[in-house]
Amino acid sequence: TTNKIADVAGVSVGSLYQYFKNKESIYEGILLRLINEGLDRLERILTEQKKDVVIRDIIELIIRTQFESFQKMDKVSTVLLEYAPKVLPASHFKKADERITCFLIEQVKKHNVQIGPKNQEAAFFVCSQAVRGTMLMTFVSKKSDEREVIISELIDMLTTYLEKKD
Repeated sequence: TTNKIADVAGVSVGSLYQYFKNKESIYEGILLRLINEGLDRLERILTEQKKDVVIRDIIELIIRTQFESFQKMDKVSTVLLEYAPKVLPASHFKKADERITCFLIEQVKKHNVQIGPKNQEAAFFVCSQAVRGTMLMTFVSKKSDEREVIISELIDMLTTYLEKKD
C-alpha cells in the first residue's frame, strides 16, 4: 500500500503524494529510473570502447547491466518485477520499450554493427520482451546461484538471433 511505502521510506503519505500521484506512479518511477540509469551507464561504456563493437558486446552489456541493477535491489526487484506487470498499464512498459529500442538502434548505427534481422525496431522489441520475461522469472523463481547460467543462456540466444548470417 502507499501507506506502507511511505512508512518504509520514512516520510508521510502526504509527502509521498507530492512526488507520486499513486502507487502505480511509484512503480513506474522506479522502473524508468532503473532503465534510464542502466542505459546511461551503457552509453558511457560503449562510448569508451576502444575495440570494434559487435552485437554480442551490446547485448551482453545491456543484459548484465540490467541484471546488476536488479540484483543490487534484490528483494525490491523481486517485488517490483512480480507486481508491476499486474498493476501498471501497458503504456508504462511501452515507454521503457521505446527508450530501449531507440538506444539499441542508435548504438547499432553509431558503432556500425551489422545485424541479421531487416526490421531493427521489431527485432529489438522482441529482444526487450525476451529480456523482461526472463528477468521477471529469474528474480521471482530462481535461486541466486542459478541466475548466472540463465543470464548466459539469454545472451547466447539473443546474440544468435541478432547476428548477421553471411
